[in-house]
Amino acid sequence: MKILTFNAWHGLDGKGTLSHGELETPAGRACRLERQVWKLSECGPDLAFLQEVNPLPRRLPQLARALCMNTVSQTDLCGIKIWGKGVPTNLTSGLAILAKYELRKLEGLRLSGSRWSFATPHLSFQLVETRYALLAELRNSPMGRLLLVNTHLHHGLEPSQRLLEELQRLFDCNIVSAAQRDEILKLLNRARERRARESHRLLDRVEKLAPAYDGVILAGDMNADPESATVKQFRNHDLVDIVPAGLNTWDKTANPHLFRLSENFELTVPDFGIAAVRSMLRTHESRPTRLDYIFTSKKLSARVQAVNLFGHDMDPEKSISDHFGIYATLH
Repeated sequence: MKILTFNAWHGLDGKGTLSHGELETPAGRACRLERQVWKLSECGPDLAFLQEVNPLPRRLPQLARALCMNTVSQTDLCGIKIWGKGVPTNLTSGLAILAKYELRKLEGLRLSGSRWSFATPHLSFQLVETRYALLAELRNSPMGRLLLVNTHLHHGLEPSQRLLEELQRLFDCNIVSAAQRDEILKLLNRARERRARESHRLLDRVEKLAPAYDGVILAGDMNADPESATVKQFRNHDLVDIVPAGLNTWDKTANPHLFRLSENFELTVPDFGIAAVRSMLRTHESRPTRLDYIFTSKKLSARVQAVNLFGHDMDPEKSISDHFGIYATLH
């Protein structure tokens, strides 16, 4: 059985209320989405976990028909919508699981965001970023009856040791003030803590459901490095990260075209108009790393035959996402 996780990239800059700025021309986006279908068909996954499918109500049926797969989904970032109409007009992004076997949605679990927010296929209300996990049941697969989990955790800069050291250097050189340094540290730690809360809520739910299944597959974009506290949470809950070290899904050098387009994406930490701070943050944001994961229960991890990158072998001008995906073959 071939398993894929892939952030399909919504292509928006995150700025604006009525609509978000689009980082591609309409023609460029249409061509990229066509290439995604072709590449997914070529890969031929039996099970696919997709993030940032946008617009979800229109895009997912296209993928289902093209790949001849069953689907379940959960809207995550969408704003205020009634029957698909509302703001932002060009953002109805979501999580999707596609499978060649029988598939049943269990729930869309809200991981963070306002307690008053909600997102359904026909009605949504979000004033701030809201994150979800999509939980589903896979039946009649070669691996038995499986619990499937797709998620996309909070986007916020990861406070790596290297970033913290560079920030301290800027302070020591009087390039940033103590107040500016402390504000950046506060926001970096807030992002890490939010991902920790999201992970904790998700893992609590998985632990309650897992005993009823033959195995668990949890995949998605964790917005965190392999060495991060966020990823360690998953590894500490009897889940195995089946992706070997060195497979970077976030790599500016290997994916320069879409990284150039994404330079206008709004960062979650202010640069205070200081060029050195802006350079530090942009350099960190584009560091080669892995943000995408496939975790399995221990029993399933023993059946892994191979793990590879997805979408990395294309001409950079024809790249299909700002992320590379991961696919694994289980025997």
